[in-house]
Amino acid sequence: MTEINELIARVRKRKRGSQKELFDRYVPLMRAICLRYARNYAEAEDIVQEGFIKVFTRIEQYTGKGNFEGWMKRVFVNTAINYIK
Repeated sequence: MTEINELIARVRKRKRGSQKELFDRYVPLMRAICLRYARNYAEAEDIVQEGFIKVFTRIEQYTGKGNFEGWMKRVFVNTAINYIK
């Protein structure tokens, strides 16, 4: 099992600190995505927070097929588009 798969498994089991570890690992990339859609930095931060909430509540939907980072990017792009609507 790879490092990211172990982290995903810990997040699914709600192990202490696992969500923070996932957040810290991916927040720079996800923030950059959100900044492309947002009108300003504060709006991008709102989208980042909303996106991570969705990732944490829907992580069971990630089947393990394909790249986890790609799955997260799709969640964040969809969150940004919905936020702007």
